[in-house]
Amino acid sequence: MSFLYNKNLMQRPLCFILPVLLLSGCVKTKFDDKDGKSSSPATISRSVTCCGVNVGSSGSTKMWGVNGHPDNQVQYSGNIDAQLDLMQELGMTQYRVDMGATRFGELVGDNLTKFNELMTKCQQRGITVLPVLINKEYQDSNYTRDDAYYIGAILGNGFASRYGSYFDVYEVGNEEDTYTLHYNVVNGKKLYYSGENLSDYIDPNFEKVYYFYNGIIQGIKAADPTAKCIINAQSSHFVFLQLLSMHNVQYDIIGWHWYDDVPDKFSLTLDKLATYNKDVWFTEFNSRANKTMETFSQTSDFVYNYLNIMETKSFIKKVFPYELFNEDGAFEEEKFYGLTYWNTPFVFTAYTKKPVVATWKYEIEENLYGNEDFIYSMFLYCNDRVPDAGGLAYWTSRLTSNPDRQSIINEFLPQEAYGRWVEEQYFPLMDVSSFTDDLWNYWLGRMQSGTTREQMICELCASDQFYTLGGSTAGGYVTRLFNKLLGRAPSSSESTTWAGALNSGSTRYSVANSIIHTQEYYSNFVNAQFHKLLRRTGSIEQSAIDYYTGKLSGGWMQADLINTLLMSDEYWYSGINEGYLRRHPGYPLN
Repeated sequence: MSFLYNKNLMQRPLCFILPVLLLSGCVKTKFDDKDGKSSSPATISRSVTCCGVNVGSSGSTKMWGVNGHPDNQVQYSGNIDAQLDLMQELGMTQYRVDMGATRFGELVGDNLTKFNELMTKCQQRGITVLPVLINKEYQDSNYTRDDAYYIGAILGNGFASRYGSYFDVYEVGNEEDTYTLHYNVVNGKKLYYSGENLSDYIDPNFEKVYYFYNGIIQGIKAADPTAKCIINAQSSHFVFLQLLSMHNVQYDIIGWHWYDDVPDKFSLTLDKLATYNKDVWFTEFNSRANKTMETFSQTSDFVYNYLNIMETKSFIKKVFPYELFNEDGAFEEEKFYGLTYWNTPFVFTAYTKKPVVATWKYEIEENLYGNEDFIYSMFLYCNDRVPDAGGLAYWTSRLTSNPDRQSIINEFLPQEAYGRWVEEQYFPLMDVSSFTDDLWNYWLGRMQSGTTREQMICELCASDQFYTLGGSTAGGYVTRLFNKLLGRAPSSSESTTWAGALNSGSTRYSVANSIIHTQEYYSNFVNAQFHKLLRRTGSIEQSAIDYYTGKLSGGWMQADLINTLLMSDEYWYSGINEGYLRRHPGYPLN
């Protein structure tokens, strides 16, 4: 016999409804355990409280999680430490998990054992858990909308009453929007309508869905009034949200699932999501191309391109890739969505990371710490030192508030880097390893006032001190000049030519200036800056040498080349990669 709600009961607050539903003996048949006894919330240990993560120093408000099934799927059985290790390697701090709870919101047997292990180990690692509560039972054609409300209320209140101290946010249902859509059957497969029009939706089905949502959300909030609830939908089914609003469904956060490589549809969907004035969490995100070795690179490109769009949208607060592991044995593409694949099919012990893992690492590091990583590398490679905490915080804050890197570089370099430029020339030219504060301040002031690197080098080479170190002769001076500026001795003809020029009245300054404007010097300078600023090793490609020596020959100053490299994508990428390695010691970039 079906249980149907009393309409008057439906109008009453949940705090009055739930005791009736949970404790009265009249609720039978569909919703009772097999022994005919109603399951009511129990008292359990709630000692675990998972912690969140601070917003990154880039000023980003996004956080990063991942999907997995540690409570109910064989691929995730017995390897919880491997799951959390991979999360930490990726920099993901929230684990979205579908809970294997009964219709009464209770975890029993193996599900409860796995849950307790999951919560304990997540707490130890500072990882939060996002529970997903699912019960599709209400979709049975024998059930009414009131039954749907009841099913939701019992699940939500039962789970939150038992385990609510672990959670601040719940995701209620999973892709319930699909149940509400019209579809056609082609070759035995359901092809759903776009979800972009009101006529795409089946009214009776949606009615049951929103009753289910009202039940589960009110059930959760009766146990914890401060809890937040997520309702999710997928693809371009944004009219589903319009229907929720029309029926006054009270939820807190929009969850969205995206798998389609259709940029125009994605942009349209984001525009629609932005109109609801709610935080948006992409609680599932991946590419349908994530199937074979040949398509792995497509997945990396998909993640990179779509994340870069999402990162410009302030209303998108969290992103969760779907999922940690391939689901060997699952249906169709469901089996291929993992960030990893099992080395031996159906043996769930050892896995290999797909190339997209490196993309996720980079994107998360950049989003959370990109500005800090850039400033850190400016200290390392321009100021030649590890940043002090105060300086790192100050310049990171400046870059976050004014994301014009060029203006930050222009302000940053004169503070200290100009002095380092003098050091890197003065020390080898004068055969010293230090100089006085007065000399430092003198040259730093000169550079800040407009003296160029080229002028500084020529003045040092023209000094009496440099001339004396060359033996106080024209020939000795030329030999020292070549050794210091070009890293080699002059040929006989070069020595004769330049010594003759000095003896004929050319100044030491003019001779040094000629040397530093040769193709050889330019080439050496470009090589040195590529190795230092771009962290290149080995030989630099000749095309790059030729291009930048051509720029220097055409009028660029040394500072122009330095500035160009500091503004390059390669310099930015290198800083992000080094930042990841600092924060994740022992983990590789790929």
